[in-house]
Amino acid sequence: MKKLLAAAAALLSLICTGTTHYPPSALMSNGKNAGLSGDVVNLRNKEVYWKIEGIEEGKYSVRLTMSGLPENILYRNGMRLSFDSASPTKNGMCTAQTDFIELKNGDELQILFPNKHKVGALTLEKQRLDFAPQKHIDIRFFRKDQRYTFERTRFGEKLELRLINRTGGNQPVKLDVKIVDFFRIPVAEYHETIRPDQVFRKAYNYKKGTSDQYRAIVKVTDPEGKTYEDVFPYLRDMTGKYRSKVWLNNDWLRASVKDDYTLKTRTIQPQPPAGVKWQKVSLQTNFPNHIAWFKREFKIPENFAGKRWILHFQRLMYEADIFVNGKKVHHVGTDLSMNPFDVDITDHINRTGANSILLAVRGTIASLNDSELEKKNINKQNRKIYAMTHTQGVGEISLEGVPENRIRYVKITTSFRDKTIDVQAEIPKGTTVSHRVLHLGKEVLKIDGKTKWRYPVLWGPVNFPLLQLESTLAKDGKTVDILNTRFGFREIWADGMKMMWNGHEFRGPARAFLSTWGWMLGNPSISSR
Repeated sequence: MKKLLAAAAALLSLICTGTTHYPPSALMSNGKNAGLSGDVVNLRNKEVYWKIEGIEEGKYSVRLTMSGLPENILYRNGMRLSFDSASPTKNGMCTAQTDFIELKNGDELQILFPNKHKVGALTLEKQRLDFAPQKHIDIRFFRKDQRYTFERTRFGEKLELRLINRTGGNQPVKLDVKIVDFFRIPVAEYHETIRPDQVFRKAYNYKKGTSDQYRAIVKVTDPEGKTYEDVFPYLRDMTGKYRSKVWLNNDWLRASVKDDYTLKTRTIQPQPPAGVKWQKVSLQTNFPNHIAWFKREFKIPENFAGKRWILHFQRLMYEADIFVNGKKVHHVGTDLSMNPFDVDITDHINRTGANSILLAVRGTIASLNDSELEKKNINKQNRKIYAMTHTQGVGEISLEGVPENRIRYVKITTSFRDKTIDVQAEIPKGTTVSHRVLHLGKEVLKIDGKTKWRYPVLWGPVNFPLLQLESTLAKDGKTVDILNTRFGFREIWADGMKMMWNGHEFRGPARAFLSTWGWMLGNPSISSR
């Protein structure tokens, strides 16, 4: 009944004034009236829309009353609309206006990502109002079109897909699902035609192997041939004959230390401050303030017996102390924190009970000279390390079980001009190592020192297939370790004024110097170096 009354009111408004009004009470959600009332409503992250009915097909300017500065929260059938002007803000509300757009009955005007916005009436106009465009809007809030989105899709032991269709169309669409492992080897593929339901749900299985990372690529093709794609990664615990891995990215607690302008809150201390508040986080994550503490517990899996236990850190920005079961086992400084690193914790763990990890992490303040640390107002240009980004946080962490005799390091050098591949490996004394290259799980080359490869599988600049280097370590004629490394065969060099990539001239996108280190130009002590 509410839907019929709203449509009748819109038609009557158009006939009488040439203007069509849609009040908040006409907003819908999941095919039903959203049950909102009042001249202004607080959406609180609700996804709602107006169904256009009772108008003549044609071009209209859309006006929306909203709180704060106009942001791009309005979509037509999933396509983002941009406000190009707005009225002055009054009592926290303004009226924003779009350019003329094509509209017809059955279209949906959706409000997505409203955050804390309050919304009033929506108006369709055949002519733009003279008084509305008093202020041009600097659009700073960009989001891609939302015609087909994969919201609340979960990827784990299954891919649980949830596809939302906001186009309002009534024709079926094609759905392609492809799942690959860490080396881009396909482990599942699905192709089907689905009905134009507003919400489509389905679970997809895939073949699990010895990979610790998987990726699902989901693509929708609409009746016009346009495609919409999204990618979902999954980090999976892996158990192998020689190596195993458990991801430790969940179940962390973080405590951020409030800055009191003293060294106690700007340098790493032996333990967290008393009374600090802990909150649940997952990795990867950043943190406010200058110092943060992270902690969690873990147990050694049974299948890790007889191995070395290694903590692998993808990134720890910018300085940190690492504690295991209350004992400091490692310190990482600003020179290495942006790179992956390993910490052997075999001698510091309980093999049968619970273990604890505690991280004390110092942020970008670690890059400043010591003379700045006790100042209330820090001069961020007074740095001892300049080539640093401005993001502080903790990357992915995993626990890896490795053999006593293992391959510690592999370096792969490829040359397009020489058509060669060279592999260097750090191995224990009394062992030997052999290598072979695989593409999509099939052997394409055995390596013996610096090896000629007449027709290599090239990575770039057009296609980007990844290769797998399988390195096998042997002792006394028996295999004791196998390490798989992902790489791409490429070489980039300068030929006069040309940049060459695997024999092809290429030009990359330019990046303005001022976009990153422009502040250096104003500091003579830095720019003169």
